[in-house]
Amino acid sequence: MLEKDDKIIVDGQQLIVSKVEGNEVFAYMIGGGFEYKVSAAKCQKVKSFPESEFTGFAYFEDGPKYQAICNPMNRWNGWAQPKFTKEIIFQILNADDYKILGEDDTGIKFVDKDAGDEESSQYALKNIDNLYSFDGWCWDFDRV
Repeated sequence: MLEKDDKIIVDGQQLIVSKVEGNEVFAYMIGGGFEYKVSAAKCQKVKSFPESEFTGFAYFEDGPKYQAICNPMNRWNGWAQPKFTKEIIFQILNADDYKILGEDDTGIKFVDKDAGDEESSQYALKNIDNLYSFDGWCWDFDRV
């Protein structure tokens, strides 16, 4: 039987139980964020979560899925913080109407096409071991 604060895995997602009402379990992602309601039958109780990175697909709601690497313990307000290759970053930026301003060994600079080239509207993705991550974006993530 599940209880508050139990660790569960549902469809590959790692969640913390907030409450149980009959056969319904209410749980949230590590780091907070939205509460999900799932059937108790779909929940796998675990003693601890793995802390290593794994490969999967990152996406926004019904949008396209992009191959990425994710550490399930690294969350921003409950959202995944996936890391992408440069090629995937360019796919994301081109699909989402961003203008790439340039790149060098430290990272990639871009801006929303509607914002113009103003410095205050620019974003930068840091190059860390040839992988890039968007800070503060609301990504969902599915394991492969």
